[in-house]
Amino acid sequence: MAKVPINIKANAILPGVVGYDLHNAIDSSHVDGETSPIDDFLGNCKEINKLVTQTPSPVLANLVILGYVSAIESYFRAIFRKLILIDEKARTACEKRQISYGAALSVEEFMLPEALFEDLSFAGKKNILESFKNLLNLQVQDSQIPSDLNQTLNQFQEICELRHCIVHRFGRFGSKTAITLGLEKHKIHVEKPIKCDYATLQQFLIVCQNTVRITNNYLFERILSRLLIDGSTKLTTPIWTWDYKKDKRLFSSYCNTFISKLEPDTGSTTLVNEYKKYHNYYINL
Repeated sequence: MAKVPINIKANAILPGVVGYDLHNAIDSSHVDGETSPIDDFLGNCKEINKLVTQTPSPVLANLVILGYVSAIESYFRAIFRKLILIDEKARTACEKRQISYGAALSVEEFMLPEALFEDLSFAGKKNILESFKNLLNLQVQDSQIPSDLNQTLNQFQEICELRHCIVHRFGRFGSKTAITLGLEKHKIHVEKPIKCDYATLQQFLIVCQNTVRITNNYLFERILSRLLIDGSTKLTTPIWTWDYKKDKRLFSSYCNTFISKLEPDTGSTTLVNEYKKYHNYYINL
């Protein structure tokens, strides 16, 4: 029997593969700025959008989807970290959570909450809502989720399923994803490649941006409200003195965690004006 010629050399060594220094792949000099998590997200989106073309190749479109979901996860890590540092109820919710000894040794105190997220994913509706409860001590009942937040999280969940296929199957639509999204509807897609045209990709990116914007507004309202109300009962001794000079530092910490400086200005809003409106809201409860 004639032997089939095999030209592939399994022991071939590609030039430049060995001898690299991983330190050269990390920007160790980087220092985080004072921007809010939502502005970090918007900045990341601006960079990712440079890859978007009118006729994106399937692989390039998939990379854009990966980038956006990664940017959303980064947003959630940042917003949770900042709230755990400044908000008592969020901090209390995390006090008994365990972190690795190595994480405790390697990160600075203001970044320590990041160690809580090592085994967590913020890709998907269920993960996000569970994190509201587990990391922020924010109870969210299904019946209480605003319709716009519920809709955008449902859409984001579908994009996260596509992202799973892109990461683990190089863009092939898997049977597990079909089952998750509805087998009867999606079985025709099994083992077919994901291929987004420009219009569909734009719709996906709008969903991703809405996921962050709507969630950011929702958390801002819920967190600031619970500093004044316990359930439906007005707090008689809130954390605020209602003296702006005394409350400015803490109030600005909350506001700067959520407010965007990159979004178009909707009016002449200042911190002191927001504080006055917040005080009036409490008076009228």
